[in-house]
Order: sequence, then C-alpha cells, then structure tokens
Amino acid sequence: MKETIRPWARTAGKVGHISHGLIYATVGLMALHVFPGSGENSTDFIGVLNRLVQSMLGKVYITLLAGGFFGFAAWRLVQVIWDTEQMGKKINGTIMRAVFALLGIAYGYFGWRVLSLLWRGSSTSGDQKAESSVAQLLGTWYGPWLIGLAAAIISFSALYQFFQAFTVRFKATLKERELRECNAWLPFLALGCVGLVARGVLFGMLAGMLVWSWVTHDPQKAGSHGDAISIIAQAPMGLGLVMAEAAGLIIYGLFAALQAKYRYILMEEKEWVNR
Repeated sequence: MKETIRPWARTAGKVGHISHGLIYATVGLMALHVFPGSGENSTDFIGVLNRLVQSMLGKVYITLLAGGFFGFAAWRLVQVIWDTEQMGKKINGTIMRAVFALLGIAYGYFGWRVLSLLWRGSSTSGDQKAESSVAQLLGTWYGPWLIGLAAAIISFSALYQFFQAFTVRFKATLKERELRECNAWLPFLALGCVGLVARGVLFGMLAGMLVWSWVTHDPQKAGSHGDAISIIAQAPMGLGLVMAEAAGLIIYGLFAALQAKYRYILMEEKEWVNR
C-alpha cells in the first residue's frame, strides 16, 4: 500500500471497528429492553429508533449510530479496494472481497435509513420492512432465487462466525505482544469467542427465517433481528436465552470496538512487527 494512502486507511479502519462495536452493542441493549418504550416491538431496531428520535438525546444517539453504519461501510470498501487483509486475487480472496463490498453497500443503506429518521420522524419497522421486501421478491420470477442466495450467504456467515470462535483463528489478526504486556491476551480471546458465537446465533436465526419464508412462499416468515430475539424468547428458558444472546452481542460490540486498538488494521503491519 502506498505511503500516502496508509495513514487515512488506518484511520478508516479504527473508525470502522469502533462503529461496528457500537452497532452490535445497540442491538444487544435493545434485546435487554434498555431503551425507552419497552414492550411490543421493543427489540425491533427501527421500532426502537422511532421512539428515540422523539427526544433530543435520542437524536444525538441516532446521529452517532448512523455515523457508525457509514463508518463501517467505508471501512469495508477500503478493505476491498486496497486489500488491507491481504486476501489476494485468487478465488477465495476474490469471493471474500466481493462479500466485503456487499456488506459495505448494505451498511451504507442501513446508515441512510437510520439517518433519515432525523427528518422523517419515523420509519417502517425492520420486521415489516423485511416482510415487505420478501413479499415483493416472491412476486417476481427471479425473487425466490435471490432469497435463496441471500439465505445461503447469511447461513455461510453464521457458520463462519462459529468456525472463527471454535478455532480462534481471529487471533492471527491481533496484536498479541501488546495484549500480553497488559495481561489481556486470554481475556481478549475469550471476549472474541463469546461474541462470535452470539453473532453466529443471530445470523443463523435470520437465515433460518429467510429459508422458511422461501420454502413456504410466505413473506411473513421472514423478519429482522427483532423477530429472531422474539423466537428465542418463546423457547424453553426463553428469558435466560435472550439475556445470554443479548449479553453475547454486547460483548461482541466491545470486542469489535477494542479491535481498533488491538487489531492489525493493515495486515502488512504485522509483517513489519515480526521482522
């Protein structure tokens, strides 16, 4: 990477990781009904933001959250353009960069939806938006194929989270020396493993709902993370499971944010340290 690009790419990476953490911490807090307006749809992302936008403090938080989405979107696109993860141009690297590009576009879209609340005052809930989008797709000849593809991608993402957690492969990207110097290496790995499992569960639930919607041709079977949390709550020992999932997502948010300091933003920097 060119010297002129490296400083701001590193800054974009740090902002992106902090933004990523803020997003998942928010999802976890919503699952715990921490935000005002607990009750019906209290775990629906947009539904909660619709209530928060009514207050000045809520508007400030929504602005920060939108900035988080845009920040992470920008970081994903930087990863694609300059290959900061050194994934290369082989088939595996090309696929991962394509996934990063799609994620960048998706996070940018979510950022716009969140930011638009500031002048619209409210928006369609995430659960209703998901059902409406799936219904529109199911009404076309190509829609079921796109839904199936989306379900496959989300399912792969869920499995990848579990793979990373159980093999602790993510440790290769961390600044081990700095973490060991402050006696935080093992605790930091534990944070990552717990957070990745919680993220995998969430992705798995979303993929399952999408698959069921695809199989039954029923858009109401699709949903957002709010529906996923509601399904978990209906299981035996549902309250405990919801609290565990929410805590896991908050832990993942903390892990993601701390990576701004303890992760190699540009993987080429790891090579310099190890020389």
